[in-house]
Amino acid sequence: SAPPLPTAEYGPAPLSYAQQRLWFLHDFDPDSTEYTVVTALRLRGALDTGALGAALSGIVARHETLRTTFSTVDGDPVQVVQPAEPVTVRLEDLTGRTDLTLEECLRQEAARPFDLGWGPVFRATLIRLGEQDHVLAFLAHHIAVDGWSLDLLTRELEVEYGAALRGERAEHPPLAVRYADYAAWQRNLVNGQAMERHLDYWRDRLAGVRPLDLPTDLPRPPVRSGAGRRHTFHVPAPVVSRLRELGGGNGATLFMTLATAVKVVLARWSGRQDIAVVTPLSGRDRVEVDDVVGFFVNTVVLRTSIDETLSFTETLRSVRLTTLDAMANGSVPFQKVVEALRPERDPSRPVLAEATVSLIGAPPRPVEVPGLRIEEIDPPVVTVDADVSFEFAERDGALVAHVGYTTDLFTEATAERMAGHLLTLLRGVTDRPEAPLATVPMTSGEETRRLVTEWGGTFEHPAPRTVPELFADQVARDPDAVALVSEEGTLSY
Repeated sequence: SAPPLPTAEYGPAPLSYAQQRLWFLHDFDPDSTEYTVVTALRLRGALDTGALGAALSGIVARHETLRTTFSTVDGDPVQVVQPAEPVTVRLEDLTGRTDLTLEECLRQEAARPFDLGWGPVFRATLIRLGEQDHVLAFLAHHIAVDGWSLDLLTRELEVEYGAALRGERAEHPPLAVRYADYAAWQRNLVNGQAMERHLDYWRDRLAGVRPLDLPTDLPRPPVRSGAGRRHTFHVPAPVVSRLRELGGGNGATLFMTLATAVKVVLARWSGRQDIAVVTPLSGRDRVEVDDVVGFFVNTVVLRTSIDETLSFTETLRSVRLTTLDAMANGSVPFQKVVEALRPERDPSRPVLAEATVSLIGAPPRPVEVPGLRIEEIDPPVVTVDADVSFEFAERDGALVAHVGYTTDLFTEATAERMAGHLLTLLRGVTDRPEAPLATVPMTSGEETRRLVTEWGGTFEHPAPRTVPELFADQVARDPDAVALVSEEGTLSY
């Protein structure tokens, strides 16, 4: 079993492997906003801005990663925790303005890069839409937070804001460890023999993995920018129910079932059988870190061969085994996997795989704050970390799904078409899970009709002709042509 998490000495601490990867990427392109994480809350009611500032200050004081900066010591990157200071909430008043919408304002906020050397790595903006209507945007560099962390921030805002309204100090359970403790523990763990066995698995599993090379709308630029958008669609509850039943009958989770369908779509779009996608793991397999804000997420690669002579059920079983093996070896930091494989570096592509798949469970309970009605809203997506991503979130038995895409390569129309193909395939495999995949369509009847009659067109095949007949036709069209017979007996003109 893994050793207990130690308590590190205060002072500069090493970066976790996930942090180290983002640090080097930031050092390569300091102005990039690809790893800016945004969450937004709609606050309706009588907002006390003083209490809000106090609440955010309390959260930042509690979680060191939100006030950490990054520098180098003897050439190695280190994290330095800065003293806790009051948080200044930037106010953007949109009341009465017609030149700036909420979405545009959020895009502008997300487009402001973070300076990891000077900090801060976290900021908050309050957007005023009306006297009792505001949007609170949390923005942080991914090096300091992950999705789990954003849920923590939202829950702790409830406690901190309520206490500030009462003029009291918020009470939280003490944190068992700091993020710096985790980073030091991970460094020690990676040097063990067990970790080397996990690395051997990844060396074998990902040997020879190749780029997916999806057909693109635009030529691939020499360096990917990370700029992106996403297309949203919905998987209806009845379809989701049948997917759960199909997966459960084969010992597979909903995620495994969705990942299988995504791989089939990618195989058809790319014309490849060898399909590799990445998926995030929470990285929080230690109870000590459950309440710690930080970047714990790890990435694993799921590689599967898609054979369309097999049924969806047979393919699902293969993806299930691949996923279980990947999770069993998922403690290896992605950065160490990359170092072990030494893939050819290509700045125009993500490392190892260009597509991602993820599933988010049911949302946590709504935040309850005195005098406010709070709901989370989807901020606009301005960056993506893959060529194409498939994200699913459970909502009341259905799925809210997003196809994220890099605008360097794809258009909105392509993302919409890909989403339609996936939805059609999901319906098809739930109806005929034992049929060969090749017989399950992913195009709708209308799209098939367009492909055949409009885009394919019709034409008549000419009757077969002999070579002398074709030559005679050419001479008839061009009377000045001179016929020659070479020594080898070939005819030319």
